[in-house]
This record gives sequence, C-alpha cells and structure tokens, in this order.
Amino acid sequence: MRNKIFTLIVILQVVAVYSQPLIVDSSITPTEIVQNTLVGSGITPTNIKFNKSLSNALITRDQIGVFTNGQGTNLGLASGVVLSTGQVQYAGGPNNQNGASHPTLIPIANDVDLALLSSNLIQNIATVEFDFVSTGTEIGLDFIYASEDYPEYATSSFSDVMGIFLSGPDIAGPYSNNAKNIALLPSTSIPISTNSVNNGTMNNGPCINCNFYVNNGTGTTPIANATIQFDGFTTEINTTATVQIGSIYHLKIAIGNVSDNLYDSAIFIKANSFKTATLSNPNFEISKMTISPNPASNEIQLSLKDSSDSIEEITLVSLLGQQNDLSIKSVGNEILVDVSSLSKGLYFVEVKTKNNLKYFQKLAIN
Repeated sequence: MRNKIFTLIVILQVVAVYSQPLIVDSSITPTEIVQNTLVGSGITPTNIKFNKSLSNALITRDQIGVFTNGQGTNLGLASGVVLSTGQVQYAGGPNNQNGASHPTLIPIANDVDLALLSSNLIQNIATVEFDFVSTGTEIGLDFIYASEDYPEYATSSFSDVMGIFLSGPDIAGPYSNNAKNIALLPSTSIPISTNSVNNGTMNNGPCINCNFYVNNGTGTTPIANATIQFDGFTTEINTTATVQIGSIYHLKIAIGNVSDNLYDSAIFIKANSFKTATLSNPNFEISKMTISPNPASNEIQLSLKDSSDSIEEITLVSLLGQQNDLSIKSVGNEILVDVSSLSKGLYFVEVKTKNNLKYFQKLAIN
C-alpha cells in the first residue's frame, strides 16, 4: 500500500510540474511588446508596424502577446513574445484540442514575402516589423515555430509558413526591399514550416529534419495535458546575421495560414533575444573616444584618448538615416561641435581619424 501511495504522489508531482500552461497576455500593444520584450541590448527599434500599419501597432491585437511561465511546459522558454495566425490567448494550453482553430477577429490575407514560401493562398497573416539600428555587427534572435497542423497535415498543401525577413545595407535577397529570410534551419538554406520539420503524419516517420521536432501529442493523448496547446513545435532555433554598426535595417517577423483559416500556428520568441551578440567592432568603445556632455543640447566636445591621432571627419546620423551637417569650432585631438540645431532624439556619431580609424558612439540630444 505504501508503495502504491508513493507511486501516486510521484505521478501527481510530475503532472504538477508539466501541466502548467503558458500565461499569455494580449492586452499590450505591439509597440510596447517590441520595445520592452522583443529587443535586447544594442538594438534601437523605430517605425514599429503590426500587419503593415503603424496605427495597428498602437492598439492591442489578438494575434500578438507576451507569455511567461514557459519553464512549466516543455516549450523550454521562460518568457517572450508570441505571434499567431489565431488568437494568442488560446496558445497557453493545456493541449486539450485536436486541431485547435481560433481565428483572429480582424483577419488579413496575403503577404508578398510569405507568398514566396508557398504556392498556395496565404491567409490570417500576423506580421510585426520595424526599423532598427545596431551597436554591434552581429544580431541574433531565438525562436520556436509551433503549429496545430502537426502531425496530420505535416506534408500537405495546408502547411503553414513563417519567415523572419531582414533588409538593409549589404543585404541581398529575393524578398521585398531585397530582404533575405533568416528563419532557416541551422546550417541550411531550408525555410522553417510544418512541411520542412516533422516526423510524418502520425509522428512515426518518415523523418523530415525531425531532430528539430517536438511531438506534443494530438489533444487527446496524456502528453497533451502536460504542455502548450499546439500539437507540435520545433526545438529552440537561433538565427544570426551580420549588419553594419549605425546603419538602418528593417526586420519583419511573419506567419500565415496556408490554403485555409483553420488550425492555428505561432512563433514563440525568447524574451529580449533580438540583440547584438557582441559589440564586435573593437572601435565601438567608450575608452577610445569620449563625448561630453551626453546627453547634450547645445554643444559637445569629442576627444580621442590617443594623443598621437587627430579627428579629421565627423558624421552624425539620426535613427531615420538622415546625416547632419554641423558647425565644427576646432580641429585636432579635441573637437567642439554645435548641436543646437538638432531635434531631440538619439543619434550615432561616426568619427574618422588621421590614422584611418573609425570610432562610433551614441549621442542623445535633449
């Protein structure tokens, strides 16, 4: 009897650990979500849009939210952003539905970039996009793709698609604004979708990149009560890209139903994971150049720590990519610059020196 009681306690403890659903909050605007939960260190986002509109990003939408308590499920992410073809409030589970469908109340069809990933009609799109400037030369993002198309429609014309589209200087790709899709399986050129990652229509093969696939039940099996609503999802995937410090880039994260508006799919993005991996440009160091005062309103002084070098050129670029011609009052190792004509905001200062070096720093105008 004691052994049976002990066994029952262990089972209840296991269920308690793995049956905690995600807590999803869709009462936050896309703008706030991008600024506070999506981006991390070294990234400054501007011109945030949701489903192609700036105004959409300023109101709450049922296809985007934040989630917490991910460590209580086998999703493996403690918190972050969730973007769904359906209503995100139903993403938390437990997985008690076979083929859950909760269409958005404001459906939008068609996306030119997702359309290049499927030959079928794209519906119920969810896109969040913005311009950004990076303080490092390498950016990264950690995410998981999940879908109710698993497993039954894993190799069908209903396979939902997603993409993370990056555009800007030195980026060349087939998508809008010469963007490239960086949502690829690691070390491949394979876009992520239900068709490209699965273990067959009954979770027993044939394996298609199934080392990246997590079987989450079908809504009626015991495993389904131990995790999120979706019947399957990918392992955590990290994507990286190289960018230029101080230049303006554009990022669009998008997902859409294919062929119909049934069976929700989602992207779970690790909190604050869209960031610079490192300040990988060695000249992006406060120790090499100082700006004083910072923030400033009237005049700044730029000084090089290396007394053997001197400043030959200075460029100020706003977050909108506008270069500013400013009055330089002195030359040499220290320069006085009149910034009284600048609008309030954040700028990037680029300095070129006699020794053919470049230094970068942020400057706030108040």
